[in-house]
Amino acid sequence: MGNNSNEQEVGQIKLCPFLNDNCIQERCALWTEIGVMKPGLAVVQKQGVCAFTALCMIASIPKPQPAPIRMPPFNLGRG
Repeated sequence: MGNNSNEQEVGQIKLCPFLNDNCIQERCALWTEIGVMKPGLAVVQKQGVCAFTALCMIASIPKPQPAPIRMPPFNLGRG
């Protein structure tokens, strides 16, 4: 059986890419809270994450593509 993700987070020491040292979490100026929608729950739960992780999460969300703009053919008056 796999371990619970909460158990893995407690035992794992994260390395901060900015400080190049252990993550200090809530004491860091780059620590932020994001709203996470869990499957099956109708509420948004707050979760504390590093700003680097939050930016990666935001950048990985697929963006909708705009519809192509179709213009009628131009009549330049030549003829």
